[in-house]
Order: sequence, then C-alpha cells, then structure tokens
Amino acid sequence: GPLRIGERDAGWFGPGVYLTASLDYAKRWGRYIYKMIPPPGKYAQVQVTGGYDKVSYDAIGQKADEYAGGKEAWVENERLWAQKFQEFLVKSGFIGVRVHIDNEKDVEVAVFNPASVKRESEHPFLDTKQPQQAN
Repeated sequence: GPLRIGERDAGWFGPGVYLTASLDYAKRWGRYIYKMIPPPGKYAQVQVTGGYDKVSYDAIGQKADEYAGGKEAWVENERLWAQKFQEFLVKSGFIGVRVHIDNEKDVEVAVFNPASVKRESEHPFLDTKQPQQAN
C-alpha cells in the first residue's frame, strides 16, 4: 500500500492497544514505559521467524488471514486487511493477537478493546530519557 510519513499507523492487526513483554522492544516506542495487564481471553497466535521472512498463524489466525485476503491483500492495502482480520477474530470471540518473534514470546500483544487493558500502576515503570542505574 501507499507509504505515509508523519502519521501513526493503524497497527499490524488494526486498532487497539499494542503491548509487549520485551523491554528492549518497548523502549523503541515511547518515553514512559508502564507495566500493563492484558485482559484474559482468547488470542490468536502469530509466529514470526527470520526477521519477518516467515509469518505463520495458528488455526484461527490462518482463517482470519484468509478472510482478509491473505498476503496479497495485505500488500495491496494493509489497513483494509487489518480491518477484516480483526473483524473475523472479534466475530469469532477473540480479543486480540499475540505475536512471538523467533524464540521470544509476546513481543507484540494486540488487544482490540483499549478499555480492557489496565495499568499495574499510575507511575511509569521506566522513563527512557532518565539515566538508568546498573543492577
């Protein structure tokens, strides 16, 4: 699809809140890092290997990908693909997607309903602009 500069993307799997279990990954996305509590529920599982060379889905994720039009549809219009992918999962009773990259689990956790995600504390776990003390 078309490239856009200076605007937020709609997210790989559509709108929602994107969380991560990887501190290094979180540091790329913002100054303040909070510990969040993802809601319990059903999540589709996505496995990424080889620097995104291979993306594979669990059974429900595969069905959602097919419903959305597959890789060709994603390349043609990522936003429309994401909308359809998410629509299929929500209609199937799923609340999000968990993305595992190589051997690292939950590098991305997309939760479709932002209101269902809670902060563990109102204070940031980490301010990436402040010098960190050695452990």
